[in-house]
Amino acid sequence: MFKLFGKKPAPEPEEKPREEKSPELQAFAAAFLPEEFELLGVTGAGTVGAEKLPGSQLYTAEIGLTAWMEEEGEPVRAPARLVALADEKLLEYLRRRVPRNFILQVRVRPDREDGSRFLMTGLPEPAFDPELKAILEEQKKPVTFDDPAFGQFTLERQANWFQCEADWLGQPIQLVFDREEDREGALAAARTLFERKEEWDRLLRGFAAEQLSGAAHWAGGGRPLTKEQFAARLEAESVQVWADGRLEFWFHDGEMFWTRAVRVEGTLKGGPAVASAEE
Repeated sequence: MFKLFGKKPAPEPEEKPREEKSPELQAFAAAFLPEEFELLGVTGAGTVGAEKLPGSQLYTAEIGLTAWMEEEGEPVRAPARLVALADEKLLEYLRRRVPRNFILQVRVRPDREDGSRFLMTGLPEPAFDPELKAILEEQKKPVTFDDPAFGQFTLERQANWFQCEADWLGQPIQLVFDREEDREGALAAARTLFERKEEWDRLLRGFAAEQLSGAAHWAGGGRPLTKEQFAARLEAESVQVWADGRLEFWFHDGEMFWTRAVRVEGTLKGGPAVASAEE
């Protein structure tokens, strides 16, 4: 598995791992087979992810791949994950050296049960393979489609959703749905929503004010707000729709919370159901 670093003798040294025998690392590595091999992979639109272990100084680091291959094998065009336990120093190194849309090579051990997860036992380095290069160039091409009601949707690869800018009572709002969602169903839900946007705007603002106005403050001095003032200060920013009629609205909070965002969830049939202030 990854080993931690010693002191750097020069401004830009070659990073060198060292042995690490902590119980956390040993337990993490136990989920992987002992054999190692060189893996080449194509990173996607996401950055290096990390989740801190409870009560630890280590993080579970993860690099998403859109395609991969063994050094002398054939490309596998399926998602995969490179994982490791990392301290902050190693995590910063990975984020600096592993960009989006990139071909890398790294030594790994395969997961005992999950065929798409690999433990990194070395440091990833830039690599090249003509077949992976072709896959990379294909995945970087824009993916769009046109809808008569909303115009052109574009695939946002990092979030893995389609998005477009739509009109919401004279203001632009981002309309999105997941790439894996039933497209026609999601668009039908969006049309139903926008056909009644005046009514929905009142419902959403009123519900958020009912649920949250008591905790809001006035940015200019902490003065209390009425529910009407709260509702009026919300600024619609985005809405995500699902084919089954679920909705998730995001509003800028108008400086009423330090979090600066208000989320309202609900359904087309049931109306707003949950409101929360978010970071």
